[in-house]
Amino acid sequence: MTEKHRPALAPECLRRLKSLDPELGKITGQFWATVWGTERALPPKYKYLIALGMALAAGRDRQAARELIKAYGAGATLDELRETFMLISWNFGVSYFCSEITMGTPMRAFEMIVELEKVALAREEVIEQLKTRLQAQIGFEAAVGGANYGSIP
Repeated sequence: MTEKHRPALAPECLRRLKSLDPELGKITGQFWATVWGTERALPPKYKYLIALGMALAAGRDRQAARELIKAYGAGATLDELRETFMLISWNFGVSYFCSEITMGTPMRAFEMIVELEKVALAREEVIEQLKTRLQAQIGFEAAVGGANYGSIP
């Protein structure tokens, strides 16, 4: 069964691809909608946790921070985020984790979530705080907040 899904952050690059080449933008948008825009076998939070792990492993700090925010927005718990970070340290080594991951934007986003949950902020409010505080690092444009994700391409 497929169910439509709205991520906490929209993929901004699809708009740029469309302006570069309308056909490329359309095809890429359709592919995105197939992978991310519908719930298929994997619930969205698990897709985002997997994407977070892959982005961390690839050293893609900005993408990893965005995937973390989307995973949290899709309902991932702090324990699920912690376990994803643990898998990186296991699979890539503690030295990689300490030098590359703990100093990056995804870890700052995780630490912000921990702190904001301690003061009992609602998940939606936490996401808005992350978008505001990490705007420069994750490439989020505040004006896009209410975008219709189904019409991104």
